Amino acid sequence: MWNPNGLRIERVWFSDESLYSTPPVQGTSLGECQVIEKVETGIVADIEIISVVLTNAVGEYDHGPVASAVFGLPECKHLMRDFLSEGCRGVSADRLTYVLRHGIDVDPTDAPIWVSGIDKAVEYGGWPKLILVLDATRLDRTFRELATSGDATERALLRRTFPTECASEDGSHIWLSRLAPTDTRLATGYEIAYGRWIPGDAREALLAILVVQHPAYGQLINLSDLVE
Repeated sequence: MWNPNGLRIERVWFSDESLYSTPPVQGTSLGECQVIEKVETGIVADIEIISVVLTNAVGEYDHGPVASAVFGLPECKHLMRDFLSEGCRGVSADRLTYVLRHGIDVDPTDAPIWVSGIDKAVEYGGWPKLILVLDATRLDRTFRELATSGDATERALLRRTFPTECASEDGSHIWLSRLAPTDTRLATGYEIAYGRWIPGDAREALLAILVVQHPAYGQLINLSDLVE
């Protein structure tokens, strides 16, 4: 069995039932065009991978129909709607080897990440892209907000984890964050909505990887190429 980049591949399976052309999910067709051409599923290094190949009829920026179609796949049903609506991160497929090894695409693995529903996550990563499906219960916000008059000891302890500090305009509150002081998203609605980090083992937070591919953009990834 060929093992790329030293990855430990414990089990990979493919079944005839997992290779099919599915009709468009209601509300996700492009006119009369089919959205998804093929779905392939497997488990590599203990991580579930669901590969979705789109049809040529899908435009490069048709993110909405793609997200809805993937969301409605039977193969994604077990991930539960909460995970696909809250714990998704879109990244480039060239991070696949790193993600399989570490559970997330960032280095270090507790660096800030931006997490959203699949409808937004699918906008990122280019083609082909990875949608990392993360357990939202294993994520933490990148910030804490404290009253300026609050306990100084608590504030000092929190600064060990959230080292960047800024004050509100009226001086009544302190914003502590894991973002860099120069990050323009610091203490904004964007950080509140999407800023997260993984305090523990990132591999335990990763539930599945969706590999979303378009035949017209970038080289397709075949899961069967991971093993011989």
